Amino acid sequence: VFHATVSGTINGDVLSYTLQREKADVKDVGRYMISAVLDETSAVNRNYNIEVTKNDFKIDPRPVTLTADDQSITYGDSDPSYTAKVTSGTLVGSDKLLYTFERTDAGGYEIRVLAGSNPNYTVTPAPGTLTIGKKTITVTPKDTQTVYGDDFDLKRDVRIDADGLLAGDALNYDVVRTDPDNRNVGEYELTVNDGGNKNYIIETGKGKLEITQRPLTITPDNNTKAYGDPDPVPLTTVQMDNIVNGDKIDYTLSRVAGETVGTYPITVTANPADNPNYNIS
Repeated sequence: VFHATVSGTINGDVLSYTLQREKADVKDVGRYMISAVLDETSAVNRNYNIEVTKNDFKIDPRPVTLTADDQSITYGDSDPSYTAKVTSGTLVGSDKLLYTFERTDAGGYEIRVLAGSNPNYTVTPAPGTLTIGKKTITVTPKDTQTVYGDDFDLKRDVRIDADGLLAGDALNYDVVRTDPDNRNVGEYELTVNDGGNKNYIIETGKGKLEITQRPLTITPDNNTKAYGDPDPVPLTTVQMDNIVNGDKIDYTLSRVAGETVGTYPITVTANPADNPNYNIS
């Protein structure tokens, strides 16, 4: 409601007039002229030589706070469609604000509102937070074989399948197996321990480590004795290749029966049950 100040009247006269502003239907921010429109039918008005002074009417921008909504994604996902809402003040009617977003690339990502051209509003932007959570992946050791006694390292020699790992990323992990101090022939289960990864949570699959027998050849040396002498004890010495870890091999020596002068084959017998880590020839 506009008001006017009247001066110079007498006898309690009340002038008849209305007040209006230019572009009365326009609600946008700006300055508008207020003027008085005299009632030409008023008898009181005819008693005065009235001078009308115009004045300004100012519409100021409406203050609002625009806050970016917090968002969360999983590592490797695309950024979401950012949104914001007015958290202080109100918009008029069906007004919409113009704005865009940007986010920081440091830890604890901040979603920033960049206000566009909103001449009817003083927009105070407030940031939100984008949380990037760790991606859960499954890491499975591949089935692996090694020969008993060979140089073997779980970290170096066991390959993995990493389901969900993004291209170019490296993982910190350890491959572990059941009965880790046992180096004997057999099958052992392989799993993966998470070594601490900024962007990943590792869930382990299961693989298999098979330690196979080591090939070993035992060759008796030739030996002699004089006719009538007892057989030497041991019957002869042997040559063995490929022994590891200072292992002792259980075997027996025998020869074809006979005591007359001649040549008799010497045979090596090794019980597999007594030498489970070797495939003996």
